[in-house]
Amino acid sequence: MYSFVREFVKLFWKKAEKSKTILEMSLFIGRLPSELKVRDLEDIFNKFGRISRLDIKRGASFNFAFVEFEDKRDAEDALRETDGKELPEFGTRLVVEFAKGGSRREGNSNECFKCGREGHWARDCREGGSGRRYV
Repeated sequence: MYSFVREFVKLFWKKAEKSKTILEMSLFIGRLPSELKVRDLEDIFNKFGRISRLDIKRGASFNFAFVEFEDKRDAEDALRETDGKELPEFGTRLVVEFAKGGSRREGNSNECFKCGREGHWARDCREGGSGRRYV
């Protein structure tokens, strides 16, 4: 029993560290004008390092984006150099900060969101709550 718990804890911390590392390499880019294209963002952020993911999300008046670098130092440099950067052709300034959570899920997509094990979905999980979001 003790070895099972020890292995579970090691696996938990390994996943937590991996998730933390991904967040340290991911930036949130806010206040993007609707006319801004992916290519425009690539032109701004490519000079800081290799980009592994760039997604623009469309909003009602402003858009936002997530840029993920392959190296943490590149993300730090990009944050330092681009936060508050004026985009005169669009009449706005960029808001850049580290992404705060909810990075894309790593690992197996068949894992339960509650306990992390395979073989069932979160709504059927016996390890926490009723599995119902709204009561």
